[in-house]
Amino acid sequence: MNIDWTKFYEVAIGAIGFTAFVVVVYSLGVRLLTNAQHVAPAAAKGDAKASRSELLNRVAAYALFALAFVALAYGVFLMFDKMYNSK
Repeated sequence: MNIDWTKFYEVAIGAIGFTAFVVVVYSLGVRLLTNAQHVAPAAAKGDAKASRSELLNRVAAYALFALAFVALAYGVFLMFDKMYNSK
């Protein structure tokens, strides 16, 4: 059995980089959602600045969650595509 170490390192670095990307994007989404929850009471009282801040944080958080989901779905697609279409 002969291992092509160059390809092994490429796969290892790609997997670690992809995982780090998904974790960072999801973590930023959680942080922005937490920020939105912290300003929600002030926004409910009618503070315009807090309302804008809450809206922007929520929109950005959901966008980051969607980006993390799309990246993860793409990774799963690549994995299954390689498993079932390799010849």
